[in-house]
Amino acid sequence: MSTRNPSPRDFWVNALIGAVVTVVLSVLPFSPLLGGGVAGYLQKGDDRTGVRVGALSGAFAAIPVVALLVLLLGGLAVVSIASSSVRSGILFWFLFLTITFITLLYTVGLSAVGGFAGAALARENARSGESAGKPGEPSAYSPAPANPNELTPGDFPSDGADEPRN
Repeated sequence: MSTRNPSPRDFWVNALIGAVVTVVLSVLPFSPLLGGGVAGYLQKGDDRTGVRVGALSGAFAAIPVVALLVLLLGGLAVVSIASSSVRSGILFWFLFLTITFITLLYTVGLSAVGGFAGAALARENARSGESAGKPGEPSAYSPAPANPNELTPGDFPSDGADEPRN
């Protein structure tokens, strides 16, 4: 396992990198899982740290989404102010707060799960890297041959057809 302790600056940078991944991949469903996973993997900490950096990554990624919601629902706010209707104002705030809550829950929640998975993957990669051994030696993770007496394509004797003729 890695003995490197990431600095607090690394924590914030990794969260920002995960947020950028989330926003760039936002055309894909469940992109917060991927962004949080990247943040958790880069952080290389325990599960709790992975969840924290993933959740922060999701919070950063939610900022542009909430800003877009403000712009989209701004028209409804203008209409509610112009009509001086209390019902319109209440409807606006209800819609805005509900959609913002659901967006934050989706983005931050999935990013936290991704951060957990990314931290676990980083730990597993570090563990398998330590036990890999020297090149040419089998590691604990290399599969055993199904049949040691079985020939592989490189083991076939040459029939002379591939050799140049004089």
